[in-house]
Amino acid sequence: MATIVAIVLTGYQIVVGNWQFDRSGPDYTWFMLDRMEPNVRIEADVMSTQSTFAMVLANSGRTEDTVISLSRDTKHAESMRICMPEFDRKGGYKAGSAVLNDKGSFGLAPGESKLLFAVAPRTSMTLTGQTDKGEEYRSESFEVTGNLTVYSASGKTWPAKELHPDQRVIRHYEDLSGFRQAKRDCMSLVNKDMEVK
Repeated sequence: MATIVAIVLTGYQIVVGNWQFDRSGPDYTWFMLDRMEPNVRIEADVMSTQSTFAMVLANSGRTEDTVISLSRDTKHAESMRICMPEFDRKGGYKAGSAVLNDKGSFGLAPGESKLLFAVAPRTSMTLTGQTDKGEEYRSESFEVTGNLTVYSASGKTWPAKELHPDQRVIRHYEDLSGFRQAKRDCMSLVNKDMEVK
């Protein structure tokens, strides 16, 4: 009788342990780098902007997960696209590796992080009037939000907590040798994708 109770108790502990491990899952955090750039362009008397900012997504949970989509959970229709470039272990950008949020996926093991770019489509700026300092232009703005939801290949969604790291952490990512080229490739991808639609 004691053997049967021990087997049942062991089975119960295994089930509960597996449930707790599965439930713990990944624990996502993210932060935006300081650089939010308007990327102004002037061509034939027409001004345009393409707002871009870099962000880092990290998994500090207990299990690996495959990210298939991200949402910034904006109140208005989202104008920005998330771009996912690949970097090697030394921080070099793997040329041509960038894909848009809805066209790729990536895995994040516990302790790993990934540099991403949020990129708005290029929009024209319109003259809104004269000021004592010159002409004033305005373009469609995008919404800054502290919300981010991660969609995984398992069908689950996970909220990502926004962090505010110190400058040393931010500089680590901004100083990657491939940072600028990855950003340019992501901007180009968004523009090409908008031309197709």
